Amino acid sequence: MLNMFLKDTPPSSPDITSSMDEEEVEFYDEDIEERVESGTEDLPDDGDDNEEPDEMSEPTQDDADLVFEAHTSPVFCCDLSPLGSLAVTGGQDDMAYVWNIQTGQTELKCEGHKDSVSHVAFNHDGSYVATADMSGIIQVWKISNKNLIWSYTMGDLSWMKWHHGANVLLAGAVSGEVYIWRIPSGDCKVLQGHGEKNSCGLVMPDGKRAVICYEDAVLKIFDLRSEAGLHRIEVGGRISSESIPISVTSHSDNTLVLVGATNGTATLVNTQTGKVLSVLDCRNSSAARTSERSPRGPDEAEEPESTNSSSSVEAVGLCANASLPLAATGTLDGRLLIWDISKQMRRHECQLDSGVTCLQWNENASNDSMVWVGCVGGEIYQVDSRSGRTETRLFGHTDSILSLCLSKDGNILLTSANDCKARVFRLDGRPSTTT
Repeated sequence: MLNMFLKDTPPSSPDITSSMDEEEVEFYDEDIEERVESGTEDLPDDGDDNEEPDEMSEPTQDDADLVFEAHTSPVFCCDLSPLGSLAVTGGQDDMAYVWNIQTGQTELKCEGHKDSVSHVAFNHDGSYVATADMSGIIQVWKISNKNLIWSYTMGDLSWMKWHHGANVLLAGAVSGEVYIWRIPSGDCKVLQGHGEKNSCGLVMPDGKRAVICYEDAVLKIFDLRSEAGLHRIEVGGRISSESIPISVTSHSDNTLVLVGATNGTATLVNTQTGKVLSVLDCRNSSAARTSERSPRGPDEAEEPESTNSSSSVEAVGLCANASLPLAATGTLDGRLLIWDISKQMRRHECQLDSGVTCLQWNENASNDSMVWVGCVGGEIYQVDSRSGRTETRLFGHTDSILSLCLSKDGNILLTSANDCKARVFRLDGRPSTTT
């Protein structure tokens, strides 16, 4: 599916700071404002086509308040606007839609993509929405007039993110470079790679640094203004040679970053010093013994006899509450692990019904101990990180949850799935289903 060559690669990054308006808020300014930003699948009929339906069978439970059904193929990605009134979804049908979460009405069809739309995101104030497909076509649309204001074809991309407080868009290329555009002018900077695909990345809460992870288990920290590399760090320890970072998150303290990898580890990094604080062993095997308690660097982790590949850390999260120094890791074999990062040890291990695909910590102060988790079987869990208990389970999707997004106030949960649908769950006033 992926196109294996790059085209229209931008030239070497120019000095663009001289052309900026003073009113523009963007990362090139020194004084940039800091922002911290299933039920089961319907089974085929095993009996005779003429067999009468079982009158005692119950309909599939659906807890969603709204189901968006415009997509005709799996829905890979979703995002909520900052004000929470609009959603954007992208799918395998080469389409992205902006739609109203109250009515389900389509507000904008983002046409023009040539491959599966794998990344969608609203900018910091919801005035723009960016959509990107797997062939590298990136489009930015203005919400107020629904016009396409900027587009670019960069070749195969691996991830895309908006800056937290400026109209600046970042995208990682399979070739290893990270392109940074000022929107809508399209002025470009390039963070140079080293010949390895960058698998994931983010902008730190201070808005001045970027964290980029590469498939050779290297993490780099860049200064966005100067494009200079600040630190180069090896992540994943020496648990196996298959240590590919696939998930990354940052803490609101602007210091900690947590990186999940295919070898079943999550590496906690201090971005100020460039030091590995701990390699958390998330595997479900006899090899996982002591590494989660030892603040060891990548060269000190023990090499076990075998690695359970199903323990791939697909999703990671850090609690924003300073009084709860907790991290969450979700693995493909269906375990949600809650870690005490001050002691580098497991606090809870929650076995879910199927593999974890995504998770998000609740940022609302009244529920900031809660973690929302999406799973391969279509299940959605709300887990209390303090107790390790499942507080809520939401049903409706009939196949893998591919993306979820929680509103800032914690009242709306948007999910997209392999069943070709997106769902909106209204959480305020919903009773707990503690198990």
